[in-house]
Amino acid sequence: KVTAPCTSGGIPPSKFGMGVTCAVPKGVTGHVGSNLNFEQDDLAASTVQMPSGWTGKGAVALIKNHDNTWGGQTSNNGDTFVSIQGPIGYIEQRFFGLTPGQVYKLTFLASHRKANVEEETLQLLIDGHAIWETSLQDRTSNTFGEFSAQFVPEGKTATIRFVNAAPLDTSFIFVDGVEIEQIEVGATTVLNGDFEADPISD
Repeated sequence: KVTAPCTSGGIPPSKFGMGVTCAVPKGVTGHVGSNLNFEQDDLAASTVQMPSGWTGKGAVALIKNHDNTWGGQTSNNGDTFVSIQGPIGYIEQRFFGLTPGQVYKLTFLASHRKANVEEETLQLLIDGHAIWETSLQDRTSNTFGEFSAQFVPEGKTATIRFVNAAPLDTSFIFVDGVEIEQIEVGATTVLNGDFEADPISD
């Protein structure tokens, strides 16, 4: 890893989740993202609202862990996670302080609320380009799993978008604990090694 902790860039660690690493040189003030673990909003209960620091479209809600109304799940990352309802609901945020041409790894937690739909797909877009997706419908349990994707920014900023690409409004996808770090690509690191990064229709 070739990054410095958020505190080295003068960014309050309380704004981030899961020990997020900032893509800024040590000792230089920078800004990558805010409210990455969706804990910034002070909530007494789950509520339908856009999380602070994020914009988006569709029905987006902040869910308290163990809320049985939403399936009783916990992300084990703070007290709150975000729900994105289909179809094509999304949240996004512009990240700053990136180095063009360098490889970054985006890690996050995701789950879903089981519903009677044929497809529950979480899609990740960088600057409008789909770089990763997975079907959460195939998960055998309603528990959060850790996922990651790599990307190379063209400039010093990049807009990260999480999309619920399900076709029906009975689909709810959960996200929490977003992390971003610059990584060093060596001989043992292969981008898109499983050839799954490009969305292709059947």
